[in-house]
Amino acid sequence: MSQGYGEPGGHGGGGFGPPPGMGLPQGAMGPYRAGSARRAVFSGAGIGLFVIYILYSLVPNIGLQLVQAAINAGAHAVLGSENRNATLMVTVGLALVGFLAGLMVSLFYQHNYLKFYWENMQLEGKQCRYEGSVAGLASALAVPALLTCLTVGFYYAWAYRAYMQYVADNVDVQGERLQFDGSAVELFPMMLLGGVLSVCTLGIYIPWYMNNVYAWCWEGLSLNGRTFTFRKDGGDLLVTVLGVAALCVVTLFIYTPWGICKILNWEADHVD
Repeated sequence: MSQGYGEPGGHGGGGFGPPPGMGLPQGAMGPYRAGSARRAVFSGAGIGLFVIYILYSLVPNIGLQLVQAAINAGAHAVLGSENRNATLMVTVGLALVGFLAGLMVSLFYQHNYLKFYWENMQLEGKQCRYEGSVAGLASALAVPALLTCLTVGFYYAWAYRAYMQYVADNVDVQGERLQFDGSAVELFPMMLLGGVLSVCTLGIYIPWYMNNVYAWCWEGLSLNGRTFTFRKDGGDLLVTVLGVAALCVVTLFIYTPWGICKILNWEADHVD
């Protein structure tokens, strides 16, 4: 979502939707009339995403690494080389604890990324609000994540669909709710082919692959029955991604959050 998946915002501004009274000309429950106004507008700033990364990813992970290294060193010093089996058990236990702690950090980061993404998104001129929680996200993804591991990644398309379903269920658009009915059966071959072509073309195909995933996500969403479409343009996204990549390298990757927001704005600009 890649995401998600998802985004990311993900998983990462511009104008702020149609003028008052023009978004839903047939009433709040009526169909959206396509026009010159952008149907989706993302206005997130890179500094916001940068702060989220620092607070909910970088700092917690550094702290986890330091704590785990200290505990591991202490355990080895106490047990000594004469207790190799006990030392091994302690090491495995610490690794498991570290994995679970890292998983929690990832969930906190993803939750805050979703909050950043959706609360900087307007649909049909209406402000979105993300109402999910870390516990809700963990509950929704626990079984899909386990099945993805057990199937060596083959269940990922279904896990990503579960992620999108959870996100849609927890986004409020000024009193209206998103619905998601995308098919994992359609996503699976798309992801498989996209992965193969991306590898075979040394990454050149990735923007076209991203366009296909964007289209699957947005065209699976609807707002009170009003469906969305996505205008694919792999070439334009390639130029955008290359520009972002160049600036990331030049700035020693400090530009990354701003680059992600630029791509998210590109994505929203192609939603009809």
